[in-house]
Amino acid sequence: MRSSLEIQYSVIRALFLREAVTRISGGRIAWLWLMVEPISHLLLFILIMGVFLKRAIPGAEPVLFIATGLVGYFMFSRVYSMCKGAISSNLALFSYRQVKAVDTIFARALVECFIFMLSVVLLFAGLALFGFNVLPAYPLQFMLAIFVMWLTGLGLGLLLSVANELTPNISNVIDLLMRPLYFLSAVMYPVSVIPEPYRGYLLYNPLVHGIESIRQGFFPFYRPLPEINLGYLFVFALVFIFFGLILHSRYSQRLMTA
Repeated sequence: MRSSLEIQYSVIRALFLREAVTRISGGRIAWLWLMVEPISHLLLFILIMGVFLKRAIPGAEPVLFIATGLVGYFMFSRVYSMCKGAISSNLALFSYRQVKAVDTIFARALVECFIFMLSVVLLFAGLALFGFNVLPAYPLQFMLAIFVMWLTGLGLGLLLSVANELTPNISNVIDLLMRPLYFLSAVMYPVSVIPEPYRGYLLYNPLVHGIESIRQGFFPFYRPLPEINLGYLFVFALVFIFFGLILHSRYSQRLMTA
């Protein structure tokens, strides 16, 4: 007889394959948009801020500086935004007693990570063709920071997936509240150029620590502020996951019959 962990692994694996096939079968337009969105953001901010960034960050190529910021932010935002609607999209599967609502969240987060990292590889391969050095200076630190961003998106997705089912139309409110994060997470600028006291306020945002840690792992000579700490973001990720799992346990029956 299989253990509960083995059963859950099999369920998540099956859901992962199902979700992946669904995304792949979305057609060429869906795959094209997956690439166009981060590239369009990249090109826009290169045009707007390229000269400014070159002056502000010695040793950091503006194109790659913005690219690494976008990779970190989109890893977080894509995962949480896809996870928050996972339950309603898989209601038919809850007729199988082995499938739990939380399994659909984990499966969707893994699929989103896989697809997004594929688009990142293709994006960086394209930049390499134009002569950019796209190999991280410290690969383990670079990948660890991206993983913690993914973990934070997963944790927030666990929380919001419950809120999305228990409170109708809250998804629109959440999306509205999350939009300023794009501009408050150091995606397009180094934190060091922000004057005090605003810099101190900005450092309360855990995403800033994740994105700056990604850049620290990518550029050999990039030195973020001493206050930057990936552990700060990791604590947020663990808290989100902890309370998300508690909510899923508390409302498990209600979520599966919503």
